[in-house]
Amino acid sequence: MWDTQIGSVFNETGNSIISVSDGFVICGSTTEPNDVNGNPAGKADIYLAKISSSGNVLWTNSFGGAGDETGNDLLVTLSGYIIIGTTNSFSEPEQSGNNIILFETNGEGIETAKMTYGGIYSDAGNSIINANGGGYIIVGSKGITSVNSKVYMAKIGESIFNIDFEITLGFEATDYGAGYDVV
Repeated sequence: MWDTQIGSVFNETGNSIISVSDGFVICGSTTEPNDVNGNPAGKADIYLAKISSSGNVLWTNSFGGAGDETGNDLLVTLSGYIIIGTTNSFSEPEQSGNNIILFETNGEGIETAKMTYGGIYSDAGNSIINANGGGYIIVGSKGITSVNSKVYMAKIGESIFNIDFEITLGFEATDYGAGYDVV
C-alpha cells in the first residue's frame, strides 16, 4: 500500500516496531552525530521514529551518549514509550563495558529517564514486555566472564530504578536471551 524511508544521510537501523492509535513507532539506532548528547560521528545512538498510518514521518529523535547505543525493543507506557537496548556510554556503580539500558520517553520520544542493568562484563538488552501486576520483564544477556554470558531476566517495578528480582540462566557455554511473547 505504501513504503517509506526514514532517516538521514547516516546509517539508521530499525529493530522493533509497535502499533499505536495514530500510526507506528520504530526503535533502532542511528550514527548521525548529536551535539546535544555528545554523540560523535561514527558512534550509534538509539533512534526512535513515529510514522502515521499512511507512512508519513511525524517525528524522529535520537538519544544516548558519547559511546554506542542500540534500541532493540519498545513498549507504549502511560506517559510515552520505554525502550530496551544496549549501551557503553552509561553505567551504574559496579558496571562497566556494555550494559543493558532502559530509556523512558514522553509521547514525543523525548528522554525522561534512563537506567542501566548488568555487571562488569558485556551485557545486552533484547526484549521487554509488560509484567502481570505492573512493571516490566526484561530479557537479554549478562556477561559472567570476559568470554561467556548467560540469559539475563529481570522484573522491573513501576519505576525503572526498582528491580523486583533478577536471575541469570544457562549452562557452561554462552547463552543469549533473544526475547519472548506472552500468550
